[in-house]
Amino acid sequence: MEIGKRVHVKYLMFTSIILLLISCQSNHVSSNSTVIDIDKFNKRYLDIKTNFSLDGYIEITEDWAITNLVRKFKDSSDSEHSLFQENNKTLVYKNESEGIVVMVGLSPGIEEKFQWKNALSYSSGFYNATNEDSGITKGYSEIYPNTDFLIYNFSGKELNASIVLIADHSRDLHNTEFLPEFIKYLENIN
Repeated sequence: MEIGKRVHVKYLMFTSIILLLISCQSNHVSSNSTVIDIDKFNKRYLDIKTNFSLDGYIEITEDWAITNLVRKFKDSSDSEHSLFQENNKTLVYKNESEGIVVMVGLSPGIEEKFQWKNALSYSSGFYNATNEDSGITKGYSEIYPNTDFLIYNFSGKELNASIVLIADHSRDLHNTEFLPEFIKYLENIN
């Protein structure tokens, strides 16, 4: 019986040590996880809203609180979804002489180094072409808008950014200076 008690005590001690190690490892992992600094994000957003400017463009949202509603993912919590909704900011710039509208979406991020996430381009002259020499003719119809857009998604400086440039098909969005100037501004933001 005495031997059984010693084995039982050794088993409990061994189990306790294992659980303690697992607990320490778990705490170590969580202490290394990235926490989004909402105050830093809001400071940077206000800096951009207040100080970023580019000749020919005016920022039009002023004091409007633009909210973009998005569906909640089935595996996200209500608090995560609310945090995103509250911290998803929109700025809109217009260039009347060029006929270009630029939408800037900002949300808190974790990457300090800049990296591209995604890019899209839609040219109505190519994707709704009237002849095959100009582009894709499948599904052609005059009902589709004669609008082109470019979308750029990237992260850096603890921001997630989406830039959408929109213009009539007759405008050249690829040569606008907005995107490189905006990125240059972000690279120097504190």
